[in-house]
Amino acid sequence: LMALALALQPSWAWAQDTDLLRAASEGDLSQVLRLVEAGADADAEDQEGWTALMYATEGGYAEMFDYLLAEGADPNADDRIGRTALMYAALHGRGRFVTSLIAMGADVGAASDSGGTALLYAAMGGNVKTTVLLLEAGADANAASEDGMTALAVAAWQGHGGIVVPLLDAGANVDAKDRRERTALMLAVLQGHGGVVDDLIAKGADVGAINAKGWTALMYAIDQGHSEIARVLLQAGAGLPL
Repeated sequence: LMALALALQPSWAWAQDTDLLRAASEGDLSQVLRLVEAGADADAEDQEGWTALMYATEGGYAEMFDYLLAEGADPNADDRIGRTALMYAALHGRGRFVTSLIAMGADVGAASDSGGTALLYAAMGGNVKTTVLLLEAGADANAASEDGMTALAVAAWQGHGGIVVPLLDAGANVDAKDRRERTALMLAVLQGHGGVVDDLIAKGADVGAINAKGWTALMYAIDQGHSEIARVLLQAGAGLPL
């Protein structure tokens, strides 16, 4: 009987862990508490590499999140594409989650398989509060993804103007270029985000920068029909294309 019990133990533990992950994904706090207290692994992963802490973070289940951290859940566990709970918290603008994860040792400089850091995900989500929290915790304002996109470039592309100035004030390179040698100014112009264009120019963006195709921000403005942005660029010293 003892041998049989030992043989069944791994499958029993696996079942508990599976139930824990299901409960976490559904926001079922009472079930999560019961399973962890019964011995389920707080760091168990599903086929996508997600842990209960990630599900709690993604779903915004604050009480469950606090409980799992208190039970020793790993704040630096990553899923199959290298994303951590901190990245998901940053993406969704969950400031309290970000603060707690950092306090428990989450690595603010960790990068996903595509090179995205929590700061890039905060910029992607347009979250000023989480952006500032990460910068205050030492996040690199110039960290770039594998395609060369920095948090500033992401914010400019998506028109998240509230993030641009904090990033620049934290030392982000206003003229950093992606793999296609596009600057944040070019990206903002391309998408027609006039307010972001104004902020970048005010912070010293090079209005004459050229990308890999030989295009400038002014050329993008003319090509896309953004006449007001073109006027602003000309006033800032951009030269007309030859």
